[in-house]
Amino acid sequence: MGQDQPPAPRPDTQRGAGDARATLRLADSLREARDWPGAAAAYGAWLAGRPHDWPAWIQYGHALKEAGDPEAALGAYRR
Repeated sequence: MGQDQPPAPRPDTQRGAGDARATLRLADSLREARDWPGAAAAYGAWLAGRPHDWPAWIQYGHALKEAGDPEAALGAYRR
């Protein structure tokens, strides 16, 4: 990762427009399960379509940090 742009969504985190919030719920569930790489990917998928959702950027940063990418986490926190 290493940057402040969310990664391209993984196929398992992509949703249709009618199910957009499911991606955020998935990200939150993965975060609570401490699946940091999965949570980071899901938050990244959410943020790809909603770049102004600052609370999600914070959670994305936390997930990146816990997944072992502090440089990318700093970029997310600074958004």
